[in-house]
Amino acid sequence: MSISRKITEGAGSGSGGGSGGYVDDVFSTYLWKGNGGDRDIVNGVDLDGEGGMVWIKSREDTSGGATAHLLQDTERGVTKWLSSDSSNQQATATNLITAFNSNGFSLGGGSYWANENQVDYTSWTFRKAPSFFDVVTWTGDSVQGREIPHNLGVAPGMIIVKHVTLGDNWNVYHKDLSDPLTKRLILNTSDGEQVQSVPPFNEFPVAPTDTVFTIGEGSAVNWDGGANGPQEYVAYLFAHDDSEEGLIQCGAYTGTNASGNAIDLGWEPQWVMIKGVDDPSSWWISDSTRGITSGHTVKHPTLKANEASEESSQDILTLTPTGFEAGDYAQVNGINSRYIYMAIRRPNKPAEELEADELFAMFRSNNIGSMGGPPGFRSGFPVDMAFWTTPDGGGTAKYIGDRLNQGSHLYTHETDSAYTSGTLPDNFKFDYNNGYYSDGNAQYFSWMWRRAPGFFDVVAYEGDSVVGREIPHNLAAVPEMMWVKSRSDNGEYWTVYMDQFGGTKGLWLSEDYSLQDEPNWWWNTDATDELFTLGGYSYVNGPGQDYIAYLFASVPGICDIGSYTGNGGNVDVDCGFTNGARFVLIKRTDAAGDWMVFDTVRGISESNSKMLTLNTTAAQIGGKGYIAPYSKGFQASKADTTTIPDAEYIYMAIA
Repeated sequence: MSISRKITEGAGSGSGGGSGGYVDDVFSTYLWKGNGGDRDIVNGVDLDGEGGMVWIKSREDTSGGATAHLLQDTERGVTKWLSSDSSNQQATATNLITAFNSNGFSLGGGSYWANENQVDYTSWTFRKAPSFFDVVTWTGDSVQGREIPHNLGVAPGMIIVKHVTLGDNWNVYHKDLSDPLTKRLILNTSDGEQVQSVPPFNEFPVAPTDTVFTIGEGSAVNWDGGANGPQEYVAYLFAHDDSEEGLIQCGAYTGTNASGNAIDLGWEPQWVMIKGVDDPSSWWISDSTRGITSGHTVKHPTLKANEASEESSQDILTLTPTGFEAGDYAQVNGINSRYIYMAIRRPNKPAEELEADELFAMFRSNNIGSMGGPPGFRSGFPVDMAFWTTPDGGGTAKYIGDRLNQGSHLYTHETDSAYTSGTLPDNFKFDYNNGYYSDGNAQYFSWMWRRAPGFFDVVAYEGDSVVGREIPHNLAAVPEMMWVKSRSDNGEYWTVYMDQFGGTKGLWLSEDYSLQDEPNWWWNTDATDELFTLGGYSYVNGPGQDYIAYLFASVPGICDIGSYTGNGGNVDVDCGFTNGARFVLIKRTDAAGDWMVFDTVRGISESNSKMLTLNTTAAQIGGKGYIAPYSKGFQASKADTTTIPDAEYIYMAIA
């Protein structure tokens, strides 16, 4: 699997269009806490130049009570809005979305629909792009079989149509209904699929193509209005692209009433909408930004497109590297019941197109009040994995957590299972766009990673003790370093894979031990750019145990993973950087040695480089030049620690 390429042919003037583009450019889930005033939501999606739709929902009740879903698009303009949970006609407002921008959108103040002070909101932005999404408007003419042009370039997998001039239901075409040309769904109700209106008033009489979709003459989709005057309509079209590098899929599955009901997309999604078609069920919307927790033991936040109700927690689904598994909840996985879905790929822009500070960040927290509220650790990007500690504290624990398991954490220095403090989520809360953690303290310090092809990936899986078990991943590169830990069983060490040592050897992150050689214990063969292969030992593959794996790779000019040999003096480690390393992790491998962490925020200098150890609870040690600045990487310079004569070391350095 090669790193995803940017393909712009046929994509219009902007990037990200067409099969194989970057979902980062055409879709965004963005969260904010309302401030009651004007504000810009900067999500990197060009709505001004390319057009699209923004869908906003409060995650909690506002001063107005339960707040409806808010949908605004560039075709109807910033003053017009609709609600997916209502059949009401289009309404007009000037203080909701006030502008569609080249990097997001602007909000007005004073409305509890989108920006009431101290209320939590989510938004989903869909940019118009071939093979992804389109917005189309038309004036009804009551012509049966009318063809409406679109610009998807592929046949849509789902179409949502709304009569905006008068109150009318949202009619939904989905390619996987029992008969898409005679059946339909209604977005603003929980009803199962129902028969379309009697011909010639049926809503979708002909299968859509890659250039048009066809509608009947009924009032729901195409009435001329007669004496009532012109009738206006809007349609949101979602593509179905099952190519290897596609960004969106619309499909169906049959429920099993048990966890492990796997739906294979070929990639990990970040946003999923599910609807039952046989029996009444809501339109469930889950996304990884608000949190989709790995496994089926913890519920995750979800919203219902057909209801104005606040966010609730349900076992809707869990993510896998190749799709998702339907949860135990009857409305999404009832035995022998049929369900349709729409899924959007997780961000796939490769690390080589991002800057180092868009992939890795460090932050010293402060009192949460003085910071203006959470998150306690600020990164400038959505954090997918982080560890933190109190560097100068006594008995300093090294906490580590990730977005796939938010609400719980592990310790790098312990073999214990995952800890959960109270109900989900605890302080390890990752549902922010600019950091993580819901608390703050001036003693806290964190290191934060973002998933990106070629740089870093996170994989959750369940063990089965089968030697040779293959686990797919989305790193899109051969992992050069990998950390694996059981989350469910105590006494299991953190195991570390290093590509340079091959599939029969490993290290323990939670211990200072030297390189171990245990064929078929941890790894069975060398990892590839698509999967890693497990041995049968419980450290990585115990039957029924839940595991988390963190995968790292080198990126030219950004990250370098390698090794060096100590000489008792200074060793210049050339990482290919131009301004030195911000973060360095070093471990001796031929004999016992700690996992040492250095960084430029706490200090790297010839006389005073602050060292922390991931495998102990020791506070940081300063006053020594363990490593020194070097423009191309770092200099190992402490003879009794980082450059012992003839000692072998591995490292990971980030610019």
